[in-house]
Amino acid sequence: MLAALLLTLLPVPPVEAADVWPRHVIDAGSRGADGVRLADVDGDGRQDVVTGWEEGREIRVAFAPPTDRVREPWPTATVGRVASPEDAVAVDLDGDGRFEILSAAEGKAKRLSVHQAHGDPRLSANWDTTPLGDSVGRQQYMFALPWSAENGGGLIAAGKGAGAAVEWWRPGKNPSDWTAWRAVQLRPVGWAMSLVAEDMDGDGDADLLLTDRKGPRRGVVWLEFDPASAMWREHAVGGTDLEPMFLSVCDLDGDGDRDLAVAAKDAGVALYERLDVTGDRWRARRLSLPKNAGGGKGVAATRSAVGGLELFVSCEHSSRKCSIVRFRFGPNDAVWTATPTIDCPAGVIGTKFDLLELRDLDADGDLDLLTCEERENLGVIWYERPGPAGATPPSDRSAAPDAGDVRGRGLRQR
Repeated sequence: MLAALLLTLLPVPPVEAADVWPRHVIDAGSRGADGVRLADVDGDGRQDVVTGWEEGREIRVAFAPPTDRVREPWPTATVGRVASPEDAVAVDLDGDGRFEILSAAEGKAKRLSVHQAHGDPRLSANWDTTPLGDSVGRQQYMFALPWSAENGGGLIAAGKGAGAAVEWWRPGKNPSDWTAWRAVQLRPVGWAMSLVAEDMDGDGDADLLLTDRKGPRRGVVWLEFDPASAMWREHAVGGTDLEPMFLSVCDLDGDGDRDLAVAAKDAGVALYERLDVTGDRWRARRLSLPKNAGGGKGVAATRSAVGGLELFVSCEHSSRKCSIVRFRFGPNDAVWTATPTIDCPAGVIGTKFDLLELRDLDADGDLDLLTCEERENLGVIWYERPGPAGATPPSDRSAAPDAGDVRGRGLRQR
């Protein structure tokens, strides 16, 4: 059944004057940082940051230091060198309890690559690189999602351009034989962005939520796996009239349901209210970005413990413009009708931002903002939330996804 959509368009409120949050560099050791994916790669209990550096042709891991050193550049390792990397994510592909890094490459490279550590993962010399299966030349890969063993295992990958598709990759008899992995196509795409594992219909297992920004089948959709037929059934959410970029899953209005926020190129951000448990009925509202901001790219959302919603949108084409926009709804505001306040916590430095993660990086009880910037080589960075500790403690787990989660990420402008 097609999604039921009611569209609300409201005027854009003025941008409030606000202090710019302090910016801290995690890694600026290469060129073209293109995404932030979190996982405890070295097993020390802290979340590390995996990033593909497109212009630098490197896959790097920034290892989280103790909290008292988090404002300094983090220790890093280059785990592989790949042309045109668009994405990199930590995933235990062979089930041995240790993370590999899976990178996705576009351009002429067109491949998925496995980067595997033999020894201490913090040392660049201990990593080697192998193409995954017969991925070389199949499509311009843009993004990859680890797929849990409970849902069939392997990983989901997707790309852009001619012949692009969502693919489900699974191993042969020996999962450590990277050359034996093979894929089945689930759905053609024009330009895949977010891939998210999310239970969209309340049946207890993960469905595949995605955004496709180009072509005749563009929009926000989810795929439901039917074990009996081994087929994937497609459900529409909306966005066929937009160019949807990254998305975030969050209880936007505090009613207990998980809703969607989708950044839209040149159209701000679209909010989708879940109307029932089926995942087939949604109400939509659009929020326009202010004129002095760039175009929408990534999105992250959270509700505070005392109510109220914060919605962050990262921007591209933001040179000398607001680079990250924050929408704020008060505890008593009706998210689907109220007018939010807007400010620019990252100021006007930076041109092309990507994925956003809300994390308490300095362990002071509130959520900071983790992201990367590609054009001006700000690199992998985080913005420290000012003000008293505990101002906005996380109350929705969607603000702190587990390792390998792809919430709010996708391909770049890519």
